[in-house]
Amino acid sequence: MIWRLLFPVFLAICILILLVQALNLTLFDSNGMIGPGFLPVCIAILILSLLGIDLFSSIRNQQKKETEDQKGSPKKFSYQLIYLIAISLTLVLSNILGMLISLGLFIFFILFNFEKRPLLESGVFAIISILIIYVVFDVLLGISFPKGFLD
Repeated sequence: MIWRLLFPVFLAICILILLVQALNLTLFDSNGMIGPGFLPVCIAILILSLLGIDLFSSIRNQQKKETEDQKGSPKKFSYQLIYLIAISLTLVLSNILGMLISLGLFIFFILFNFEKRPLLESGVFAIISILIIYVVFDVLLGISFPKGFLD
């Protein structure tokens, strides 16, 4: 059961760190328009709420008898551990390479290693995803992503 709680707690800590960073950005500008911190704060609060619901239901369901499926296999645990490492590495790389590049690498890694997509398909999907994210947030909404040291 402790392993079932480890991933959501770690993810909540990461989201709290992002929330604190997003609160440094302005939520609204002087004209009353949405600022660059509005969407990250909303998404962080939404994710934290969903994680809270998940943790609550996990703790409530702990009283029920666990079956072999619920205990999880070592393979599932290793996947969760690799996800934790990948998320942590993405957060660290976002300060070095920039948010868009680190998200692109994360999407590529997850698609290629866990979804077992071909190398070319994973790369194309990651590039298209990042282009869509860039156009929607940076071009259309005017919300720029954190730039890394290399930008």
